[in-house]
Amino acid sequence: MANCENRETTGNYCPFYKGCPIFATFAIGEKAEEIAERYCKSDYEACARYKLRTQGKKVPIILMPDGTKIKS
Repeated sequence: MANCENRETTGNYCPFYKGCPIFATFAIGEKAEEIAERYCKSDYEACARYKLRTQGKKVPIILMPDGTKIKS
């Protein structure tokens, strides 16, 4: 497992949950909570962002957890 400076210590949360920049894109809201519940707080290993980060690759800011990209 990668070195996780932002590790959540309770539950089965993504180790990068607290510092993930995807939440700045959605701020606080329904979409952010939906993402957190589906990926960050449960099946985080299915998150495209998590996969890239643990492989040591750069994670594009526009990459959604499901692997799609935010259209500008």
